[in-house]
Amino acid sequence: MPGVPAGAPAVRWVCKSEPIVDGTTAGGSIRTLTDATIDEVLERLGFGERPDPDLEGLTAVYRAWCRRVPFDNLRKLVALHYDMPDLPGIDPADFFAAWLLTGAGGTCWPSNNALHALLDGLG
Repeated sequence: MPGVPAGAPAVRWVCKSEPIVDGTTAGGSIRTLTDATIDEVLERLGFGERPDPDLEGLTAVYRAWCRRVPFDNLRKLVALHYDMPDLPGIDPADFFAAWLLTGAGGTCWPSNNALHALLDGLG
């Protein structure tokens, strides 16, 4: 897979040239998640439908986030070990791709970016 050092663990790394959100790439300025990604994330968080964009909805999303999205540095440690040029998860689509595939979370910056993008997508 392009961009992944030889000997790196077999996980799905989002390539910088792979279109992942609204036709932009992971190397671009990504602010908007696709509706499909939002729906998949909400399903994984335990929602059957989109929560309302109000305080009650925000509280429900944040509660589910805190219970289901781990705060960890697993992907960062792997990237540092293999001298990867970019730390993973900074882009919300990359964060969610890894979380949906492997359950890996992230540290404060990637996690907050992803949560912001999710909430922004919900209105």
